[in-house]
Amino acid sequence: MSCAADHGWTLGIGDEESAEFDDVLADPQRSASLSRGGVLVGLTFGLDARIPLKHVEHGRRSFFTIGARIGGMWAPPLENWTLSEGDKATGGPSTGLTGAYAGLAIGFGGGVVSN
Repeated sequence: MSCAADHGWTLGIGDEESAEFDDVLADPQRSASLSRGGVLVGLTFGLDARIPLKHVEHGRRSFFTIGARIGGMWAPPLENWTLSEGDKATGGPSTGLTGAYAGLAIGFGGGVVSN
């Protein structure tokens, strides 16, 4: 299974200390917010095995399922870094998100047995 979705990064930098009102008016450059958007693409491979738990009763059987998943994600950046005011921020990192993962799936259930 593969999927694609929008994603974005936001980096907030600020001085969280208290300040005098007049000092903030004199030097308003106390914080900044940088953001960048892109697309996130993922690919997953999975394998499941269903194990019957007991014999058929009244046409129904319960089961246990175990599975494994491996996959990866890639998120190339599609936009430049921008400041919260909309201006461009040059010289930022050009890398996107990448990563691999593994997972284990466990489940229980039951269903009607057809002959």
